[in-house]
Amino acid sequence: MKNLILKLSFIISFFLCFNCTINGNETIIDEKEEIKIHVYFHCGHGKAKLENQLPQVEGIDEVYADLKTKIVTINFDNSIITKDEIVESIEKIGFYTEFSDKTKKLDSGCSHGGKEHDKSDAPSQDDDNNHDHKHEH
Repeated sequence: MKNLILKLSFIISFFLCFNCTINGNETIIDEKEEIKIHVYFHCGHGKAKLENQLPQVEGIDEVYADLKTKIVTINFDNSIITKDEIVESIEKIGFYTEFSDKTKKLDSGCSHGGKEHDKSDAPSQDDDNNHDHKHEH
């Protein structure tokens, strides 16, 4: 009987410690998530802006922007930031996404030789993610 009580005490203690505190901090379940968003950028400068500025947003950990596919892969903590807030952050940098309201005016995320790209860079309402456009560089 004494062994049974010791075993039960050990098991209960194990589960309590597992769910209690470590170094005075509550144990937190990892809320990391990855999302892939089609973003309408077109050059290495835009890629660099996305990869450098997005990780500065609280909750965003890592960003990789693929220049060829225009897919931006974002690793983030979904307990801190939502997909909609990530989209807003991308728009603040100056780029439309597949989830953006295309009628919304954005400050351009790209400039070449002082020439800002205007709203014509934005995908049309009919765009089907096969967006392609030409720019003079």
